[in-house]
Amino acid sequence: MIRRTGRVFSVLFALFVLWGGITGSAESAGEAFTPAPEEQKGYSELSGLLEKSELGAEGEGMTLEEITDAFSNGAMKEYVNEESGLSVQFPATFEFQEEAGDFAVSENGLARLEITSIQKGKESLLKSIMQMTKEGVRDAACDYQPEMGTLIMKRTDPENSTVYADLYLETDSWLHHAALTYPESEAGKYDPFLSYMLHSMTSGESEQG
Repeated sequence: MIRRTGRVFSVLFALFVLWGGITGSAESAGEAFTPAPEEQKGYSELSGLLEKSELGAEGEGMTLEEITDAFSNGAMKEYVNEESGLSVQFPATFEFQEEAGDFAVSENGLARLEITSIQKGKESLLKSIMQMTKEGVRDAACDYQPEMGTLIMKRTDPENSTVYADLYLETDSWLHHAALTYPESEAGKYDPFLSYMLHSMTSGESEQG
């Protein structure tokens, strides 16, 4: 029922997420790749994510398509819940624990990821979740997009220097949730992936409208 695979975004979908569908001109073989001005920001962002992944600075000198392939096929893995229809990408450093269901731990054991899907009624839950969180944790950073059915919240507990990041996708029948926990000292390693993960969250239900 649950599948975790190494297959990730297609090149075109990854480009759409990071560059809003902008396409670039192809470079001839052997030439150094220079992104067009309108692609530079997205190219820099993807290069930065690749460097922060377990692949390191592998993208130096790559074309736009090559660096997207390297990121998609090496830096990220895919989680699929066939019952709820959820698909989400997550950093490849996480390994799911077979005995723990939908719970994953990073290679160094310091970061954790849990992905769940809960059936719900027609009423929206995201605004209530955001309000309750902000009431309980006043410094929580929230980005609520009701038209997209998404919510991202991030907060740091000063007592244990731990970051808690919650990513939500809500459809008519399901509330999908990816919860990441990692030391504040590793925020630079995981923070850049939060937006990418949120945009990668899709479900068969949401795709059908």
